[in-house]
Amino acid sequence: MVEQQVTPSDYPELRLICWHCDPAKPITEEVAFGLYERNWRYIDHSRLSAGEQALINRLKNKFGNGVING
Repeated sequence: MVEQQVTPSDYPELRLICWHCDPAKPITEEVAFGLYERNWRYIDHSRLSAGEQALINRLKNKFGNGVING
């Protein structure tokens, strides 16, 4: 089974917390969830687009049992 990937540059807040990698290069959804979780305090929730909020909701349900521990 191929793991789904996301491209950080497609999601503005994810792009900002993707300090250690090229935001144009796709990462796995699990890595993206880890980035959101570890850097949750840096996310500007007022700037989240509907698409990025949907991504976060999908990731937290898939990897975090509905929760982001950030």
